[in-house]
Formats: sequence, C-alpha cells, structure tokens
Amino acid sequence: MPEAGNQAAWSAGTSADQLQQYERTYTMNLGPKHGWGKWFRWLGAKDYQVQSSGEALVIKGIFPEGSGETESRTYIPLSHGLFQDQSSGDTLSFQQENGSWKLAFTQGVSIDEKPAWWRHPATAFAVYAAVGLLWIFLFIIGIFRCLLRFILRKKQALPGPVAWMATLFTVFLIGQLLYGNSEVFTRGYPMWYAWGFSSLPLLALAGAIVLGVRTFSARKSSTGQKRRLQTCFSAVTCLICLFYTIFLYYWNMLSIHYS
Repeated sequence: MPEAGNQAAWSAGTSADQLQQYERTYTMNLGPKHGWGKWFRWLGAKDYQVQSSGEALVIKGIFPEGSGETESRTYIPLSHGLFQDQSSGDTLSFQQENGSWKLAFTQGVSIDEKPAWWRHPATAFAVYAAVGLLWIFLFIIGIFRCLLRFILRKKQALPGPVAWMATLFTVFLIGQLLYGNSEVFTRGYPMWYAWGFSSLPLLALAGAIVLGVRTFSARKSSTGQKRRLQTCFSAVTCLICLFYTIFLYYWNMLSIHYS
C-alpha cells in the first residue's frame, strides 16, 4: 500500500515538461551486432513514436507481443523513467546514456533513440538495394550487348573489367538472396560459402583496381568526347565498387568481417 501510494503521488506530481523529455522517435534494431547476419538489422528496424499527452506517454508502433500491426498505447508514470501500460499492465523504462535516450520493454527488448538518417537501417538497406540493382542492370546490359553482337555476327570482344565486376556482384547478390539469408541462422554457412562465395565482391574489387590503373594510365591519351565519357564511366564504376565492397565489409557480408 505505501508503495502504491508513492507511485500515485509521483504520477500526480509528474509535470508535462518532465514527460516531454522522453518525446522522440526510437528505433528497434533486431539482429546481431557482430558476425554473420549483422545485415538483418536493416530488415528488423522498427520505429516507435513517443509523445506526451500531458499526464501520460502515448507510444505508437509495432509492439513485441502485439498483433503485428501499428497501434498506440498509453503509459502512465510509476516512478522516474518507469511507466506502465494502462491496459495490459506491462512496464517500460527510459534511461539516458552518453546524451542519447534508450527505451526498454518488459520483455527485455531495448530500443535506442532514432539515429541520423545516414545511420538509419532503412538507409543502409536502400544503399544495398540501389547499388545492387545497378550491378544487375550493368550485367543485363552486358548480356544484351553480347547477344546483339552474336545476332549481327560481329566479332566478339572479351568482356571488360566492368562486365566481370557486374557479373560477380550479380551472382553474389542472387546467392545471398536465395541462400545466404535463409541459411545464416538455421544451419550456418558451410566452408565453401563462408570463404569462397562470400569472397566474390573481393574479386570484383580486384577487377576495379585493374580498371582503375588502366583508366589512370590512359587519362592523358583520352581525346574526344566519347573517350572522355568512357574514362569517366570507368572511374565512377571503380569508386562505386570500392564503396560497395567497404559497405559489405562493414555489414559482415564478406568472408572477412568488420566486427
């Protein structure tokens, strides 16, 4: 009884200003922070909007034990940083670490304050998908050119570094989608995938280095608009390959891991 009285007194004495300090968006990142499967944090990202109604906090989002749909719940204050759901009685707490807020549900799920847009999981997924589609597009263009040369009975030229890079990334992305995502948490990766297949982007990076050396060596002899456009395209492709390989390395999608 005294404890319930203290909670009621604290709730009654909570001001709107005290509740407003919790108002912000929190992002749940489901997935390991290290090792294989780190990239699942993109797919498990969920945002929770916390707003103050004056005497309680209203939280909108997809809750861990909920229906799977976005819903709003009202939490009344019990003590400093501790709140209780009016309907279910579940509690959640807030705490501040290194200047940023963190929200924790009863189920043990901890949620950090929403990061800047360039660090948000949705942005990482957009980069992965957009650049991946670019490689697939370049691969399709290469196939189309080969077929066109065959139909026109023109002499077939050997595929250049860009074509090989696009092919390696396309094979890697398709394999990751069809095999890698389903096997990482079930049976784990076999040796051939962990150290062989996951090294395909590194081979593409080697091709980018070769292309970069060629482009740098031929930059002075690049005369004419068409030649300059080819040089510019090669340079941009090398940079994209370098950036994308570093991106995959950071998210532990290669045979060697960042963390």
